[in-house]
Amino acid sequence: MTILDYIATHPGCSGGEIAAALNTPTTAINAELRRLWRGGLVIRTNRSTGGRARKTGGQASYHVNPMPFGCSNPLTHMFNQLLKEARA
Repeated sequence: MTILDYIATHPGCSGGEIAAALNTPTTAINAELRRLWRGGLVIRTNRSTGGRARKTGGQASYHVNPMPFGCSNPLTHMFNQLLKEARA
């Protein structure tokens, strides 16, 4: 199982939870999560502030980015999915 697979099946998980589940050192998981986040494949939110940015501390939770190609509007994503279903 990959990190992305784990996040997809466990949205809102932390880096520590992923490391424990995959039996991998936390430092390796954090480095990979940082790479995935910078690449736009995962979304990182702060658990203690309900997703708002915080300068210090706090534990991040991760979700798979439903729009990894730059479309940040969820309504556009929903429209495109419904259009795809209607055309099928």
